[in-house]
Amino acid sequence: MANKVTNPMLKSEGKLYINGEQVLDARKVLIKVSINNTESKRLGDRTTSSRTVGYDISVEISQYKSNKFAIDIIKKYLDTGLTPKFKVQAMNNDKGSDFFRKYGNDTITVTGCVPTGDLNLIDLDASTTDYVEETITFKGSAIV
Repeated sequence: MANKVTNPMLKSEGKLYINGEQVLDARKVLIKVSINNTESKRLGDRTTSSRTVGYDISVEISQYKSNKFAIDIIKKYLDTGLTPKFKVQAMNNDKGSDFFRKYGNDTITVTGCVPTGDLNLIDLDASTTDYVEETITFKGSAIV
């Protein structure tokens, strides 16, 4: 871990795919794992012991609104009663980075992604000339 990074990876160099289809208007992607621990302490111990008991995978995607992805998720659920699941793949492909030269693309694939939180269906605001963006969050079941 003593390597000095001369050319770090740029966050802006990458691609996003949902169910194999590239999301061309993606603005930001964050995939993270949160470790769940339990703690215990015995009589006479001065320190707390931790043990990993599970994890949560979360995916957050921000994109310019250019399709009906959010409403399609809702309609599918309302029509079928089934929870829609997706496969999300994100890739950092900064060819100018030291990481790329050593390892190639940095790719993460998450399966069993279920939408969570709010899905904004329309966003209007007369006080701004900003572009409409939407953020969709998912909980995943596996990293493959």
